[in-house]
Amino acid sequence: MRTITEQCTYREFLEDHAADAEELRQELEETMSGIFSGEEVRQKADDAVTTILRNSYLQALASIIKAEPEIQGLIDTYKGKETAAARRYQERTRKALVRDVLDEYIEEAVANGEIIKEVGEDGREILRFNEYHPKYQRKVRELEE
Repeated sequence: MRTITEQCTYREFLEDHAADAEELRQELEETMSGIFSGEEVRQKADDAVTTILRNSYLQALASIIKAEPEIQGLIDTYKGKETAAARRYQERTRKALVRDVLDEYIEEAVANGEIIKEVGEDGREILRFNEYHPKYQRKVRELEE
């Protein structure tokens, strides 16, 4: 847990959620203003927001640990160690990143008409270039020259 908190610090977490925290603090102050008065409202709202943020941070760390099938690889990678576990972790995360980038590219290409999605006879999805798309035709002309 300590290794992960060095990479994902509480300070960074607070900075990332500052706007949400302020909005929550204002909502709590409005809600509590009928129950408490003056500075007490501000103090109670601050305490509640602090507790919520702390618990959210701890929950986020726990989620990282729980979601990671090979936690030792994550820890070794964060510590800069070259272990088999670190290599497996890096390979798995690299593959996931490439898959995500490729999926995003395909979605964009389908949306702008560069690629056409079809369903084959076997029910599997097939991707093919749209031969009528200007970008495709430009590439064909370049290759022919």
